[in-house]
Amino acid sequence: NTKNWYCYGKAVAEQAAWDMAKEKGVDVVVVNPVLVLGPLLQPTVNASIVYILKYLTGSAKTYA
Repeated sequence: NTKNWYCYGKAVAEQAAWDMAKEKGVDVVVVNPVLVLGPLLQPTVNASIVYILKYLTGSAKTYA
């Protein structure tokens, strides 16, 4: 039960990949980078950066 639809969608897609791999008898590798560094590609702060900023400022209470 989440309102974070991006995270939910990622989890559902990964579970579907694992299910299909089991059904087809193939291996799956999932890579989840801890942090991607570099300049932003857009002029505004995106959702991922908002979470990082919350941790840096201390306004984040728990991990989303």
